[in-house]
Amino acid sequence: MRIEMEAMQSLFLERYPEISFLLTYGSFSPYETVFSGAMANAKKSEEGFFLYSEQIGEEIEKWRASLDLEGVDILYVYGLGRGYYYTAVKQWLKARPERALVFLEDDISVFDLFLKSELAEEILNNAQVHLFFAPSSKHWETVLEECAQKFPCDRIEVSALSSYAKKWPRRLKQLRMQLMRNAASIQALMSEALYAHKLLENLLPNFKLWSKAFFGNGLKKKFQGIPAIICGAGPSLANAIPLLSTLENRALIFAGGSTIAALSNHGVEPHFGLALDPNAEEYPRLKSASCFEVPLLYANRLLPDVFTTCNGPLGYLKTDTGGSCEAWLEDKLGLEGAAIGPDLGREAFSVTTLAIALACEMGCNPILLNGIDLAYTGMQRYAAGVFPSSTIAEEQLKQAKRAPERFLRKKDIHGHPVYTLVKWVMESECIAAYAKQHPETTFINTSSGGLGFPKIPNQALPEAIAQFCTASFDLRAKVHVQTQALHLKRITADEIKRHFHDIQASLQRCLKISGEMLEEFTSLREKIYEPSFTLQTGKIILLESDFEEEIAFECLLQMVGPAIDRLLGRTFHHTQLNSDSIEARQRLLDRQVAKWKQFRNVIEKELELISIL
Repeated sequence: MRIEMEAMQSLFLERYPEISFLLTYGSFSPYETVFSGAMANAKKSEEGFFLYSEQIGEEIEKWRASLDLEGVDILYVYGLGRGYYYTAVKQWLKARPERALVFLEDDISVFDLFLKSELAEEILNNAQVHLFFAPSSKHWETVLEECAQKFPCDRIEVSALSSYAKKWPRRLKQLRMQLMRNAASIQALMSEALYAHKLLENLLPNFKLWSKAFFGNGLKKKFQGIPAIICGAGPSLANAIPLLSTLENRALIFAGGSTIAALSNHGVEPHFGLALDPNAEEYPRLKSASCFEVPLLYANRLLPDVFTTCNGPLGYLKTDTGGSCEAWLEDKLGLEGAAIGPDLGREAFSVTTLAIALACEMGCNPILLNGIDLAYTGMQRYAAGVFPSSTIAEEQLKQAKRAPERFLRKKDIHGHPVYTLVKWVMESECIAAYAKQHPETTFINTSSGGLGFPKIPNQALPEAIAQFCTASFDLRAKVHVQTQALHLKRITADEIKRHFHDIQASLQRCLKISGEMLEEFTSLREKIYEPSFTLQTGKIILLESDFEEEIAFECLLQMVGPAIDRLLGRTFHHTQLNSDSIEARQRLLDRQVAKWKQFRNVIEKELELISIL
């Protein structure tokens, strides 16, 4: 028995050295063990807190029945206990290698109890099961971020031991929300790296527009002290339209994406439109708008078809949303200056947040927010004028599996219950944090409903207009003068094309290198049984060095490798470089082959796109 326990502790040390160290040398009061029939239970004697009910089998069955794991890849469970809940999802894990079960624990003594469990050895040997420990409440943020980085997936579910859910419901709610937010942010970043060629489909034709556009970032400080109204397409916008139509010369009106249609179809033309959504849905939204001459500020990631819906001036915004390719070309063409938007943080997903940052950079003050409901006010998603119908049903909300789309019940600015989404809560707090970073600017929420923004005061639109929008300006003329002065005439289509000829030639070389890498890895299969086996051969080291020195690597492929590694990390488990087992060597080799096949696929797709530029 002692030998078995030592082996267990050795296995635990191998997988979780930090937790093992704390368990061995830390100071804690271990659980007392209580036996109920054949099943072990446990409690803290000083609190009378039981980890499990006496009917442990029924508890596990009830817990499993409460989970809807269809479409879920990562299951987080707050509370490790003796690991019994693992038995309920063991087959779910086995069905797909990329799935993971993650136990989160904040009591070190529970690990001591776990190691004495009959399931400990099986769980520790299962590479799809992971244990995380938060020594104190201040460590949770770091632990949950580590989880999101290790498991970059937004198809997650969060649960808890029944006893933990009952005793710490607020903590469970906080953990669930933070895990959802982290998963949404990390997955968005990783997806853009993995599917960079999809983004490139938009970037390439849009780069050619630079010679016809004005530089939107040049608007910085050009509208000092002029009130701005940032409009969203939320249901409450309809209440503001009569007043917005009277503000032509008293406030700059900004509208992004769907809001352009919502306003223009009710006779209100914004002074600036913004668009950056790379998805196909952006086209019908803008096509349904009825204002065609309004200046459109855009990011290169925008779906190119959108430009067929407008005839007004185009303003390019440097936003750092077009990846390394965009940044590389901006540098080559001398588009200098800080990007607009990065200081909003990684949780800023929408065009509305960018409009707020732009207005602030332009010197607008105050900045009034309207129609940014971030909630299903009246169970509607959009204000009238965007789509024929935007009614949403509760059942539709419950079907969402991706973290940013998961629904929540919150209180709106009037204290009434309302449905919202994880991504909207993220946006609300993101905007509030941005406002806090800019105390020199007054931010006011003038929406008649919706979620609101922490620490940003709410004020009725008529009152805000009476207080702040008292002066009159010829704003259309001022916008025209500024946009004309910022025209990017010095950039030519031929110059852009010349740079992409260089990238194309570099991609050809990268394709050749990836093929040679795959050939080298294939030849290593014959040497896998040799004691001197290594994946770091001289040829591989040289090829990797040549690959990373290419222009195409710098501007197109640099972020692809780390994204592939994270993705493969979910399916190729326990592939440590110093492992001597044949199985581990095989998995390491298979992982490298999979990585370079993915590189080759990406390069081939990017070459195809660039060849038609």
